[in-house]
Amino acid sequence: MSTASVKSKLALQWSIDQLARGGYLRMWTFTLPVCLSVPDACKRWSVLLHELVKQVSFSGVRVFELHEFHGLHVHCVVNTFYPVNRLRAIARDCGWGRIHVQRCNREPYYVAKYVGKSKRDGAFSGRRLWAAFGPLGKALIKCKDVAVTSGKSRAFQSVERKDWLIKRRALGGRLRGEAWARYVSEAFKAWHFWIRDDGSAARGFSHAPPEPWSNLTLSI
Repeated sequence: MSTASVKSKLALQWSIDQLARGGYLRMWTFTLPVCLSVPDACKRWSVLLHELVKQVSFSGVRVFELHEFHGLHVHCVVNTFYPVNRLRAIARDCGWGRIHVQRCNREPYYVAKYVGKSKRDGAFSGRRLWAAFGPLGKALIKCKDVAVTSGKSRAFQSVERKDWLIKRRALGGRLRGEAWARYVSEAFKAWHFWIRDDGSAARGFSHAPPEPWSNLTLSI
């Protein structure tokens, strides 16, 4: 699993923990009556979400699931009671089909499994698999709030402190061609030194890391 996937899954789980502290958790599942392409289904979800937030202050986190036969499913974890019939009426007006709700206190992280896949479905390329929404959305944890430290990230950080790369960064633009190849080569070389030495020393790095190797937040 990539570092980005780890951060995303942790942020989702911690957001659910925040919701759990505010009330009983419930999971809503929204399904379309027909199978649409992901772009069209996401547009229809945006319309529905706008109406839900506007009319009933719907708030929580949502996760996209791509079903093999039924297309896009949207799972929403909330900590507030919402009248089922009211939401079903709003959903029908927005072109949605079956709506289901259930308590999820026993398995609050069920939806996180769709985010934790090692490789996301191609249809979701460039799209966020989960997001917070509604009045509570701004207060929940975001991916940028999660700091992940690993041997691989420390290796890339060590290369960032090298003089040649600092000068190259000062020129602006992306690293390309020989500069990119050198950057990746030196970073993986440093990472392999760390793996071989089991993290006991910073050998192979131009500068020692700011913290002991044993104090990794996450080992990836």
